[in-house]
Amino acid sequence: MRLKYQPRGANMAWRQDMARRMGMLALSGILLIAGCIDSAADRPLQTDTSTTTSGGKGGRWIPQPSGTTQDLKDVWGSDANHVWAVGVAGTILQWNGATWSPQSSGTSNHLQAVWGTDASNVWAVGFAGTILKWNGSTWSPQPSGTTGALNAVWGTDADHVWAGGFDEYGGLMLQWDGTSWSQQPTGTPQPIHRIWGVSANAVWASAGIYDLLRWDGATWTVQNSVFTSTPFGLWGTDADNIWVAGGFGHIQKWDGTQWAEQPSNSGDYFFGLWGSGTNNVFAVGATGTIRHWNGAAWSAQASGTSNPLFGVWGSGANRVWSVGAQGTILHKTP
Repeated sequence: MRLKYQPRGANMAWRQDMARRMGMLALSGILLIAGCIDSAADRPLQTDTSTTTSGGKGGRWIPQPSGTTQDLKDVWGSDANHVWAVGVAGTILQWNGATWSPQSSGTSNHLQAVWGTDASNVWAVGFAGTILKWNGSTWSPQPSGTTGALNAVWGTDADHVWAGGFDEYGGLMLQWDGTSWSQQPTGTPQPIHRIWGVSANAVWASAGIYDLLRWDGATWTVQNSVFTSTPFGLWGTDADNIWVAGGFGHIQKWDGTQWAEQPSNSGDYFFGLWGSGTNNVFAVGATGTIRHWNGAAWSAQASGTSNPLFGVWGSGANRVWSVGAQGTILHKTP
């Protein structure tokens, strides 16, 4: 039996983070985000000292009409002509290679993440245990067995998919085995933010304010105090090249042996990470912040917006999308 987790009264950062995740706090700029999430909430923001460039690997970020003012929380695609963005109030948009159009989700619950294996097998997850599946023509609800908030979804194939978040008992992790969803013990009271892995036996999840969880095919193991700030972004190319990004511009990289801080020259919160390789990684976050890793250093890119950016994904090095608040969609092209 899972015991309900009751945070200590002194743990204000935890309680405020949980409240924000449940939608009880409005996202209205980096000051609110920093005050609610990071344990060092009274620390002043860093000054952005980097030089802004038009775009790594060539190209620049161009706004695309989304047709919505709802916040978009994540983006994923199977290729350049099949891309989905999900967001609050059950919003789902699809890119067909030319335009974004709305799709009926059948729910008004906030959707937090989207991932799939191909254009006919896509998952979207969100609040109140919401799990939706796209079969190539329609979205249909799937029984999750929970009423918790699901913040992340990722998998290796159609039969190995994980969805993570939190409920009143603490960190929540579900696994899809090709037939049904079942809960897995996480060993942490902290909410799951992101999931990423290299195989069905090597999966990582970022959690809470400092933690990283690792799945070895049998159990989730918690690595405490790995990070210095809330690790919202998580992505990698293989087991020896993994990045996390979070509060106050912190970005860290795993090289197979240890984690090392990489200066981002930003004081903003990062929410999303994606790359096409070890020398082409993007981090997006509050106030329209975009950073690009070229294999040697992180540099700023002009987004043209001050809206927070929550998700990023690309079909290739020079075709990348980022989504964010108030229906923001940016597309980076060659």
